[in-house]
Amino acid sequence: MSDNKTEKIIDNILCFMKQEIEKVGAQPETVSFDFSFSRNEKYFNGKEEIIPDGEDLQTLKKHYPKVKNDSWDKVLKLCLTHQYIDEAPCESNHKKIRITDKGMARAVSVSKQAPFKSYLKNLLWEHTIPCIISAIIGFLITLFFTYFSGACK
Repeated sequence: MSDNKTEKIIDNILCFMKQEIEKVGAQPETVSFDFSFSRNEKYFNGKEEIIPDGEDLQTLKKHYPKVKNDSWDKVLKLCLTHQYIDEAPCESNHKKIRITDKGMARAVSVSKQAPFKSYLKNLLWEHTIPCIISAIIGFLITLFFTYFSGACK
């Protein structure tokens, strides 16, 4: 997975967490997320039980169906390393993850940047590109008439 794709997925994870926290109106440190991977659990004198992916990981996988578990693990570990998220003590399977202040700041930055990118894209398509096309058409028309007006003499 490319660095650009990795950064985009990190941004989307953090924005997802931010939106979920804002949806319930809670403080970031009070909401935990379940990004645990599916696994088989075997109990004493019992059958093997299949534990599915965590609820929040399932939601993200719907948006990125081609991303494999090892890539998700890599991205979550990068988030932990850069302190965008932290894991509850005694948890190591990404079951109780919380967003940090640094992660929330990045999510806010990304969400504020998205409308600006959209504005620039609209500005480019609504004004600049039509002006360039108009200038090219004008040049071609002028060239056409200049060429044929000289040819008719």
